[in-house]
Amino acid sequence: MSTWWQYVSRVSHGAEQKSIAAVVEIDQSSVSRWKREGKAPSAETVIKFARAYGEPVVTALIVAGHLDQADLDADEPADRPTVAEMTADELLREIRRRIPEEVDDDVGIFLGEFDATRHGLNQPYKGA
Repeated sequence: MSTWWQYVSRVSHGAEQKSIAAVVEIDQSSVSRWKREGKAPSAETVIKFARAYGEPVVTALIVAGHLDQADLDADEPADRPTVAEMTADELLREIRRRIPEEVDDDVGIFLGEFDATRHGLNQPYKGA
């Protein structure tokens, strides 16, 4: 029995293939193929399955073999602050970095002139 099928059985609480297919909104033959051939479906179908059963998408993609720990480690540098941890100046720098040049010409006046420190806004967001 494949790891993917074990995962499907556990998440669906041993539901019949017909029921799984109905919940995920796919053909029963696809679900049958997962069990019979021991192969995981496409990433798109794995995501659809995870969402249909309220499971974490990343976990499902890992179980199906579409992602591994190296993919996750390479995605985000550990020392990069979250938006909530950024000061207003850091957030503005990040916004400026992401704005394409043609858009920057239109909004750059505001972003270029705003000084968060001068306005007392240079603290990480504390949330409500």
